[in-house]
Formats: sequence, structure tokens, C-alpha cells
Amino acid sequence: MQRARQIYAYWTICTSCPNLLADEIIFVEKGGIDTNEISVQGNHVFVSIPLKDTTIWLETTNQYCPFGYLGDFTDNRIVLSVSDKSTKLVRTPAYADTANKQITLATIALDAEGTINANVEIASSGVQYDSKYHLELLQKEDQEKHYQQYWSYLQFLKLNSIQFMNDKRKIQYTETIALEAKKYATMSGERMMIPAMFFHRNDDIPPKNTSRKQPIDIARGYYDDDTYTLELPQGFAIEALPKADLSTEFGNYKLETEIMSDGKLKIRRSILIKSGRFAPESYEAWVRFKKDISRYDQSKIILIKKSL
Repeated sequence: MQRARQIYAYWTICTSCPNLLADEIIFVEKGGIDTNEISVQGNHVFVSIPLKDTTIWLETTNQYCPFGYLGDFTDNRIVLSVSDKSTKLVRTPAYADTANKQITLATIALDAEGTINANVEIASSGVQYDSKYHLELLQKEDQEKHYQQYWSYLQFLKLNSIQFMNDKRKIQYTETIALEAKKYATMSGERMMIPAMFFHRNDDIPPKNTSRKQPIDIARGYYDDDTYTLELPQGFAIEALPKADLSTEFGNYKLETEIMSDGKLKIRRSILIKSGRFAPESYEAWVRFKKDISRYDQSKIILIKKSL
């Protein structure tokens, strides 16, 4: 039927490997067919369907993978397309940095004892979809274990509900979680200290290397955006709010807050990490950028008890 409609599907040979996001930085070339060497290559086969204006890529070994989605297993690399008449080298699509998104929205109620009750929604797309869509296939116990590990810094975490929506047309995976965590905020005298990044913190810092010789290859960039709406406890006033705005060759970081008209506090943090190759001399700046991200992600909102 495909041939009758002049639609042809070709076996496509590639070297597959999950090139990592920048948080797990690698310093090697992206996987793919080595065009400088004549040899038997490749460890994976999938299907390509060339059309007039585009090519459809079909993963044939993963029944859960959305139509036309490659993910980090076979994206952005040289592959060998094999037809009944010829073979040719082509490159699979690359995901733009801003397409690898994780958008987190949360409404949070904080009481005077430091306990939070929250509804959290996490929407992932691009390569970040690839690390999420398996969650619905896990047993409930393993799903809870995943979030206990993901939010390991939350004490006495209670997961009240977990729901998933896998939109295979948009290729977007949405997690919706209702939770409670005790002792999230701590008291110091009359002041309450509240970590501003409730549900997404960066604490990975590359090791020091003062004599680096190799370039820095960030295989994939990404964009994370977190927005929290916080209901403050009765009897407290805002004393200090965090703020940060960084711009480097590796990407951008911004942390800002806004006191809303209803007295709630909105916290927003965005991170853009850029893919690319950077000079060895830039490694110290990369480490410094990652340290700054980690430091600002540890920022605290400070409340003070109101005078009677």
C-alpha cells in the first residue's frame, strides 16, 4: 500500500546511545556513524520515511514511543539509510535547547508550623519527555519511590495523589501530584526561613580541573521554568526576598518574586542551558556558573512574625 501511494520506508542503521543533558555533561562527540572509517558500524535499526518536505522517523523497538519521536537514543547523529537501490548518509533531527522543556507550576499553602500542602504540575517535552513517559508504566509503589527520591530533601513527604497525562500528539508528559511535607520551613527566633525552590533544585557541580585540555561539549541544552504561588501563614510578614539574574555564554538563570494583590507570593525561576562546544579555557567559568545556579537555588524567603 505504501509503494502504491509512492511512500517508501527505509531501514536506517545508527549507533544509538542516550547523549545526556547538560546536567550530566559529556566530553565526547555525539554518537553516530563514523564517516571517516569503512567498517561494520551501528547497533540499532529503525525506519525513516522521506516525504517531500520532511522525513518521518519511526522507532520500531519501543511500542510506547510516540509516532515520529526519536528522543535521546537516536537524535542528532549521522545514520545510514538503506533502500533497495542505494544507501546514503543522513543526519537525524536535533532538538533545540528551548524545545527540551520542563515547566513546573505549583500552588502551595504554608502554615505557621512550616508544613506545606501543594498541588504540583510538571510538563515535560523534547528530550525531557524521554525521561518521564515511563513513569505511568511503573507500579504505584515504584512511582512513589521515584518522587521520594526526586524530592529527597522534603521531610516527612506524603504523596496524596499522583496522576499522569501522556499527550503523544504534542509529545508532552504531564505529572500532577498533590502532596504534604512537614518542617519545610524552619524558625530562627522570630523569623521563618523558607527555601524558595520548593520542587526543583540544582545541586550538581562539575569537578574542578585547572589544567583542562579538552573542549567542553554540551550535547543538549534545555529550558526549565518553575512558577510557585505561595500562600503565606497568618501572623507573618515578608522581610526579605531572593533575586538573581545571570547571563553567560553557557546560558541564563533568573530568579524573581512578586507580591500579588491577594497577598500571596509568586516565585519564578528559569534556567536556559545552551548546547555547543566551548573552549577548554571556559571550563572554570562553566563550574562557576553551575555553582551560582546551585547557590541561588538554595536561596531563602525570610518572614518575620508580626507584632501584636
